[in-house]
Amino acid sequence: MLGTMMALLVMSVTPPGPGPVLATQPPVCAEQQQFDFEVDMPARFIGDTVSGPHPTAATANPANLVQFVVDTSGHVMPNTFLALRISDSTLVKDARAAAEGWRYTPAVSGECKVPQLVQTPVAR
Repeated sequence: MLGTMMALLVMSVTPPGPGPVLATQPPVCAEQQQFDFEVDMPARFIGDTVSGPHPTAATANPANLVQFVVDTSGHVMPNTFLALRISDSTLVKDARAAAEGWRYTPAVSGECKVPQLVQTPVAR
């Protein structure tokens, strides 16, 4: 009887072993936005999500430069959209509306997804 009670006690306090690892995405570790030079893998624009104005390749002196935060799921946070340099106010207005449909790969720092501050030129 004592042996049976000891076996039950040992079984009840022994933690279960590690289960199967299902996560293939890096975990989210930070809520504070980071700059591209602070992360290991910066956020990257996914080109097939474009409707209307879109981010363009970096140029030496972009006429229309915008800034926003890409969250840990790769979405542009609309409340962070800011026009830094404007030559075409209509383009920037249209870009602000289109940004909600833009998708990015999330930035990664270490093994964690992190929000990233992105600055990019826009064009039609």
